[in-house]
Amino acid sequence: MPHRDQPKPTRHDQPNEADQSQQRNRVANHQQLPEQHLSQDQHSLQNDNKRPDQRHQQQTVQSHSSLSVDADHSHTVASSLSPDSPCFCGSGRPLKNCHPRSAADSRAMHMTALYEQVDAVIEDYHQHSSKHPPCAAGCSSCCSDYFPVSQVEFELLLTYMEHSWSQADIDAAFQQAERNLERFQQDNEPMYDALVNRTSRKQELDSIRHHAGRNSFACPLLDPEKGICRVYPVRPFICRTHGSSHTFYGTWRERFSSERVCEHIPSSRAHRRITPNIADYWPPYEQLADVYIGPQRQPLRQYPIFYWLVLYKRHGGGASTQIGNRDNFDLSLEQHNANMAAYGTDRA
Repeated sequence: MPHRDQPKPTRHDQPNEADQSQQRNRVANHQQLPEQHLSQDQHSLQNDNKRPDQRHQQQTVQSHSSLSVDADHSHTVASSLSPDSPCFCGSGRPLKNCHPRSAADSRAMHMTALYEQVDAVIEDYHQHSSKHPPCAAGCSSCCSDYFPVSQVEFELLLTYMEHSWSQADIDAAFQQAERNLERFQQDNEPMYDALVNRTSRKQELDSIRHHAGRNSFACPLLDPEKGICRVYPVRPFICRTHGSSHTFYGTWRERFSSERVCEHIPSSRAHRRITPNIADYWPPYEQLADVYIGPQRQPLRQYPIFYWLVLYKRHGGGASTQIGNRDNFDLSLEQHNANMAAYGTDRA
């Protein structure tokens, strides 16, 4: 989990094959992939084994959160989002004063609320624990991992960059993303083919399990001089939770296996003893990353940040943070789901 004050990493260590395989499985387990590939027209879419202290912490935070999940995980429930809520762009100002045309119950606002919720769970756990994971200032190893993120998360990054970055820095990030894609093709051709081509969900998941892992380059949003995350306040869900928490569903395989999380975290079982279990937070994340009409789910494809930058540059407005279709921000989550579901039906 990158921190804003961490120094520049000196190298990007390559884990052994066993580490790579375990990392692929972890990414594949949470990656939601539909049977379509992003193109120009897609831009018009846009626990059982928790300790008592962990259960108490999650219940405490959920009781004050703006996003929760009902008993059957069939839909998200907004309880306190309003125009007075902090804006999704990271400015710290109320939404009504920062982006007054945006909806208070938009997908972007819900995702921002979920970020705050899971941050609070992790912070609360660490405040009451004497042991902590090695994820801290000075480590950016996971910034080179193959981490797919959702479209709304990527657009939140663009919005933050628009008001916090210079145009020169924005141009440099888009250029770096193009270089990263070229390097990715050279380093990992099987995963590159799955990334850039239309593919089925099963084929994509199989590719991730067999080929995704540690890249030979860092995220293009990592500061090239200082090695710090330049979008830290709005970093995606997986960047917030990887290493600083764990996901445990209580299966027999999880109970008896112990995987290496990264070169700094040798045992997932030991890691579970010093981090909070955030398994309950993946269903709400999936409901925001994908499309839900009642209990019916329509997954949307996710990409690593460098490839999102390439796609928006090639199929959008060039090396720009301007977002042509702002439905993730300006429509309510319910209306956006309905529009995207109708779009999917029309395409079928």
